[in-house]
Amino acid sequence: MPATRPLPPRSRRAAIVAPALFALLIMLVVFAGGLAVAYLEAVSAWTRENDDISSMAKLADDPGAARDGDETMQLSRYLVAKTQLIKHGEGEGEAACIDRLVDRLGVLMGPEPEANPAIQTLCEERRTTGHIVDESPRLVLLRPRFDDNGNHIATEVTIVQTTPRPGFFQAALTPSILIAILAIGLLCGLAAYLQGRRSQRGYDALWEAAALDGLTGCLRRETFQSMLSDAVAEAHGSGRPLSLMIVDVDDLKIVNDRHGHAGGDAAIRIVAGEMARGSSPGTAVGRLGGDEFAALMVGVPLADAVAGAERLRAAIAAARGTGVDADVTTTASIGVAELVAGEDPVDLLARADRALYVAKQAKRGQGGPTPAA
Repeated sequence: MPATRPLPPRSRRAAIVAPALFALLIMLVVFAGGLAVAYLEAVSAWTRENDDISSMAKLADDPGAARDGDETMQLSRYLVAKTQLIKHGEGEGEAACIDRLVDRLGVLMGPEPEANPAIQTLCEERRTTGHIVDESPRLVLLRPRFDDNGNHIATEVTIVQTTPRPGFFQAALTPSILIAILAIGLLCGLAAYLQGRRSQRGYDALWEAAALDGLTGCLRRETFQSMLSDAVAEAHGSGRPLSLMIVDVDDLKIVNDRHGHAGGDAAIRIVAGEMARGSSPGTAVGRLGGDEFAALMVGVPLADAVAGAERLRAAIAAARGTGVDADVTTTASIGVAELVAGEDPVDLLARADRALYVAKQAKRGQGGPTPAA
């Protein structure tokens, strides 16, 4: 039966905290990576469309691509076409046509619009034409409109250009991208958490195998001594009482001779089991050697520790083995010591050992009070 408080609390917290932190880290990495990828893709698309704006000249060959009146069309992700209609006066000549378009379009056609070949071509030949303004870049399409008699009554102007280069948040924080990144991040985080929990359980199993005695479930000597050192330092800092109990199985050799080594193991388990059952929540139980145990009682003064030791001694004497070892009984001798000011773990352990020695010498395992140092 395992002893009370078999593992330090930090190991159990780590079983949840460590996988959760690992999952959070994975989610943050995925989220940041997703935003970066979305931004780079958006900039790449903007650059590609900006470079390929000349391909939009095909609008000039599509009479239905723009309609009368001012209008804005989203051609692609970052390409926008704005259309307006410039009306001409009745019987307007070539020079007046050029002046009107220059006045209305101005810098949209680049520097020196009055010499722009697209404007001259439209006004002189009355046919659709286009001009790319490299500085922007911007594509300007000019398409003549005629009445039923073939008179040039208006010019349809379509300006194709890219929207401003997207910033990081504009490109990356669109609803669809955010939802996708969050979904992927959550899935990765969940997978990381489950994997972390699985790894933590494996670590805990290895830790327990290294920290716990296989026969009794009590703390191994090294683990118990480490906890003793921590408890002594804490007690000196807080001023809380700290008592140490050492329990030794009486005449284990006789039990082995009478019942075999299996019977000896049963006697050891009897002692460990009674120590676990009689321990308070603040007690840690360890196996120091083959037939020697110790109980570390935090917040327990000497008088209470001695009373608890007496109850434990009586419980061990009354206990029996189980199953095929039901006829196995044993007794134990106990020594108790309380930490004093300035004492280190070695001195406390030595005083409890001396109290145990007194109990052994006086055959305290058979009756009488438990010695205290």
